[in-house]
Amino acid sequence: MEFFNFLADCLKKMKSDDTLPRVTSPRMYNDGNITFEGLMVVFASFSTYLQYLNIYRSVWWLPNSNYTLWKIHLIDYQVVIFILAMHCRRFIYCLITWVFHMLCPQNYWKFIRLFIR
Repeated sequence: MEFFNFLADCLKKMKSDDTLPRVTSPRMYNDGNITFEGLMVVFASFSTYLQYLNIYRSVWWLPNSNYTLWKIHLIDYQVVIFILAMHCRRFIYCLITWVFHMLCPQNYWKFIRLFIR
């Protein structure tokens, strides 16, 4: 019974006017789709570059290696192009939709959006 009395007292204190004022949260910036996707392409490309650099350092910079040249020719460029294409596809889609949105009339916009997808 004491617990319920304690709980009732706590609820009364919470309902009183002596509660703390609300804390306002900072303003959240809402960037556009093109800005967000562009930043994601830059971030993903840079992280891919760092991963390739890590692989290069861990595999080819062996302690007893006598090679001083970078073996860039061993990197598969088709894989790099595929990775960049996967990173850029949403950014390109946002650019195309933005261009069509600016150029086409409003009443054709729904049809054009379906056509782009």
